[in-house]
Amino acid sequence: MKNIKIVALSVLSGGLSSLCYAQDNDEVRMGTKRQVADDISVAPAEYRRPESYNPLERRFKYNLTDLKDKYFEMIMEKAQREFNRVVNVNGSGK
Repeated sequence: MKNIKIVALSVLSGGLSSLCYAQDNDEVRMGTKRQVADDISVAPAEYRRPESYNPLERRFKYNLTDLKDKYFEMIMEKAQREFNRVVNVNGSGK
């Protein structure tokens, strides 16, 4: 009987805490609580990106297809050499 009371109390307390959490989230979504965004200030001008900043200009030199086409054979040959070296070391027992 004691175990049943403990389980029932645990279930009730979990249900109540999740209900309170859901109500808090609803209040935030409805705008009744102070919004976090109001506390975030804009950085001073010297710490911001320049107005002419374009993130697309800073792209990588190669995309994945270019890397595969240019370096795939060389990487696979190196991997095969290293794998053969490991097999030889394991085979010799050293």
